[in-house]
Amino acid sequence: MNDPRSLTDRRDYWLTDARVYCLIWMGRCLERAEGVSRAVDAAALGAMESENENKDESFELALKPVLAAWGVRPEGNDLRGLLYENETSSVYRNLVRARSNAQQVGPLELMNAINLVVAEMERNEVSVKTPEQVHQFVTVIIKLLANAYDVIETNWFHREPLSEQVIYRLFAQQQQQ
Repeated sequence: MNDPRSLTDRRDYWLTDARVYCLIWMGRCLERAEGVSRAVDAAALGAMESENENKDESFELALKPVLAAWGVRPEGNDLRGLLYENETSSVYRNLVRARSNAQQVGPLELMNAINLVVAEMERNEVSVKTPEQVHQFVTVIIKLLANAYDVIETNWFHREPLSEQVIYRLFAQQQQQ
């Protein structure tokens, strides 16, 4: 028996205003989680490439501009604040909010994709400390978020990637105008 929330059973699914609101906030939370993840990854990569012998100190210094950019006040463990604790900007809290909004509007496939990212975050909550571990962890999170975006694009909105011929034709049309 198929799940009624699956896209395979509900092709004529209409969105009400309340569901559109949830969809918008789900997207914003997913984008914010990805943005913070990429910023933390850039800080980790910068610390790994640093000539300073103390990589952890370099990582803490590299996190300072990330904290400022995302509006996170340094309180204790900066990395933990960016990944888990900050109410508005942490990756984990944004994923939980995205999951909550997706429950109102998203199909089962999207819920499963977001749940995989949340589960990965919860599984590695304590073990991520060094820049190398952070880079590996955040790379997995970004890939799982890409899977969630793929569900939205291909499964939900039925969009296929554009072929090179279509891209060229669109480019040529744009140049003629």
